Amino acid sequence: MIQSPKTLEFLQKLKDSGNWNDDDVVQCDMKNVPLDSDSVDVVVFCLALMAPNYLDHLKEGHRILKYYGQMFICQPYKKMEGKIDKFKSEIEELGFSVSKPVISSQKFVYFDCTKN
Repeated sequence: MIQSPKTLEFLQKLKDSGNWNDDDVVQCDMKNVPLDSDSVDVVVFCLALMAPNYLDHLKEGHRILKYYGQMFICQPYKKMEGKIDKFKSEIEELGFSVSKPVISSQKFVYFDCTKN
């Protein structure tokens, strides 16, 4: 029997300006999210690792993820072109097993990762 998740958290990086009024989204610094260590089963980064400090975001994903939890990453192919192997190695160095990246129609690159 599959159990429903107890909670689902939506996190959004802080915006520089403008009003943000969505009760379902927690605004936070993505390198220091308000979740306990080893507390979530799945982390998803979708078009969310474009900042120069993207490794800080991945480290935070590793921190909050339970052991053997899954991390899914989707990045634009144009931003990853020629860097896919390096990016995969960086994820592995953080303590993840990474399956072979999947390139979809030369538009997106998908990474399926498991916390070791």
